[in-house]
Amino acid sequence: MLDHADTHEKFLLFLVAHAGLRISEALALEWTDVDEAAKRIHVRSGKGRKGRIVAMSTSLARATRHCRALYAPGGPDHGDGRRATPPTRVFRYGDVKTARYHLGKAFKRAGVPFRGFHAGRKYAGTRLVQQIRDFGRVAAHLGHASVDTTRRGYAQLAADDLKDDLSSW
Repeated sequence: MLDHADTHEKFLLFLVAHAGLRISEALALEWTDVDEAAKRIHVRSGKGRKGRIVAMSTSLARATRHCRALYAPGGPDHGDGRRATPPTRVFRYGDVKTARYHLGKAFKRAGVPFRGFHAGRKYAGTRLVQQIRDFGRVAAHLGHASVDTTRRGYAQLAADDLKDDLSSW
């Protein structure tokens, strides 16, 4: 899929599938919110108007650097004096419908069905729980007010999850 996405589309995919951002959180980002050197994102107003700091994966930090080089203030323009994005905003589109349109085209080019942005959050939550096995930390990463939300809807553990832990009993 990533081979068929442009710079903005790749960056958006990593924001939802690695950082676990809600689509509204990703589209609201400004360049000052994104620190690829420190590998963190400042979500200023998540669900319930709550802010949080989210860690970045190495792939997301790389995509951030690439996107910043092309679209952040001081980067190239379109040759006619117009900037690719408003000076402070990360994305050239700010609404979910437009983001869905652009990402849908990339998925179509890849021959993969687009299942929506929430699938990226679910992937991030599931992968993190399987890796770190800590619902509280995953809930904080996703911006969930309750660990139960993470446990119920985002963290799919394998049926034999405890097999290795129980092997030495």
